[in-house]
Amino acid sequence: MSNTVLLIEDNQDLSEIISDGILAAGDTPVAVYSRTRALHVLRTTPCELIILDYDIPDLDAAAFLAELKGPYPAIPVLILTAQPSRVTFNSQVVAVLERPFSLNRLLGKVDLILHQDLDRSFLRKNSA
Repeated sequence: MSNTVLLIEDNQDLSEIISDGILAAGDTPVAVYSRTRALHVLRTTPCELIILDYDIPDLDAAAFLAELKGPYPAIPVLILTAQPSRVTFNSQVVAVLERPFSLNRLLGKVDLILHQDLDRSFLRKNSA
């Protein structure tokens, strides 16, 4: 079964690389570059995972995560950031991947989140 992964990443080249990797792994990526587009996708498309670039200049990632809690509390979030110490874990943020990262490492995290029945605390302890 294919899972839909919402990718919020402002670097178009990186977004394409990640999307291609997700697709090759058998899941369906939906790449967007802004908060507005992300919220539109979430309203119209069931998503099993959100990958969020925490460092998008025009997006307050912490506020965006707080905004997700109400309508989408069950969707896990994987954070991509150059400064993982800024990220606060909550019930949705299940993993943080520090930049730079390899595509294989990212896809491994995605696989763990989507396809394994793991306790989320394990993911938090093994992030970054």
